[in-house]
Amino acid sequence: MKKRVIVIDDNRLSICILSDILVREGYEVRAIWETASCMDSIISADPVLILMDIVMPGINGVDLCRILKGNTLTRNIPVIMITSITDIEVLKSAFDAGAVDYIRKPYNPIEIAVRARSAIQIYEQQKRLEFLALYDGLTEIYNHKTVIDLIRKDYQKALNQNLPYSMIMTDIDSFKKINDRYGHPAGDEILRNISGLMREQFEKTGLVGRYGGEEFCIGIPGNGERKAEILKKAVEDSLFCVQDMEIRVTISIGVAVCCIQTKEFAAEEILSIADKQLYLAKNSGKNCVKCEIITKDKVTAEKHVRGSREEKKCLEK
Repeated sequence: MKKRVIVIDDNRLSICILSDILVREGYEVRAIWETASCMDSIISADPVLILMDIVMPGINGVDLCRILKGNTLTRNIPVIMITSITDIEVLKSAFDAGAVDYIRKPYNPIEIAVRARSAIQIYEQQKRLEFLALYDGLTEIYNHKTVIDLIRKDYQKALNQNLPYSMIMTDIDSFKKINDRYGHPAGDEILRNISGLMREQFEKTGLVGRYGGEEFCIGIPGNGERKAEILKKAVEDSLFCVQDMEIRVTISIGVAVCCIQTKEFAAEEILSIADKQLYLAKNSGKNCVKCEIITKDKVTAEKHVRGSREEKKCLEK
C-alpha cells in the first residue's frame, strides 16, 4: 500500500506541482484547498506526512499546524511548511507550532523528495518505538507491563460498577517440546497463532497480553470461565500449518473470578489466584480449565491469614 501524503495549499498550481513530484516518488497524494473544515479529511486520510503552505486565507498554516498538534489523532503526523517567506520570525513561529521542517519556493524536486523521505522515516521509527512500548513485538498483543496496567484499571472500573471480574492465565502445554521438535521459528509461529485466537475471542470484551514466554494473561468483566473453556476448545481443535507442517497444540488455563465488590483484593492478588489455578491445571493432565470463584468467605479467610501473619511478625519482633 502506498504511503499517503496530504498537500494543503490554496494555490491549485502549487498543489499540482507538489503532487506531481510526490506521485513520481511513489506516494499517494491527497489535496486540500480549504483549511476551514479540513480536520475530518486529515483524520480520515491517516497520512504519514502533511505539506502545507504558511500563507493561506482563513486559517493560516501556522495556526492549522498548532491545531493539528493539539489533536490526539493528528499530533504525531509530521508537518513540513511550504513557503516563499524568508522572515526568520515567521519560520520560528512555524517550528514553535510543531512543524518539523520547511521547503522554500520555487520547488526543487530533489529537495522535496529527500525532506519528505526523511520526515516519514523519523515518523515511522517513532511509531514503531511507541508500538513496542505497549505491545509484544512477536505476537502484537499487549506486552506484560501494558496488560497488567490496563487490567488493574479495568478491574477497578468493574468494582466501581459492582460487576464481577475475571482474570485468566493460560500456558501452552509442552511448549519446550514443540521448540525442540520443530524449531524455535515454528514455536514463534504457534505463539502468534494462539495469540490471534485470543485476540479474536476477547478483543471486544476483554484485555489480552503476553505475560511472558508461552504464558498469556486475559482480563474480562463478568465470569470468564465459560470463555476460557471456549478458548481451550478452539486451540485444541485448531490445526496450525507452520513451515509446511501441521501441528496440534493444547493449552492449560487458570481462572479467578471475583464475584464480590471488595477492595480487600488487589488486581495482582486475583491474578495470583488465577496463576495458582493454572498450576493446578498443568498438574491435572493439562489441556483443561481450573477456576476459583472468590467469595466473601474467601476474603474473610484471606483477612484471617493476613492477621495471623501480622501477629506472627509482631511476636518475632
